Amino acid sequence: DGLPQTSSREAETTVRVMDGDTIVIAGLIREEDSKRFSKVPLLADLPLVGQLFRYEERQHKKSEIMIFVTIKQVKE
Repeated sequence: DGLPQTSSREAETTVRVMDGDTIVIAGLIREEDSKRFSKVPLLADLPLVGQLFRYEERQHKKSEIMIFVTIKQVKE
């Protein structure tokens, strides 16, 4: 379909900082499990030896987003 894949995560916090300080917003963790199956046509369906021609891949992904914000006070 050509559209980019998007997802969203939310965090809320209250901090007190001075001009020029940097804060880090972390802990936005995402975990994903996936399985992928492949097989040799016909041979994988044979009784007894069929499992020799099948493959199952399991994958576990864990990612964390860290956002660094540096405060700059704008004076008029």
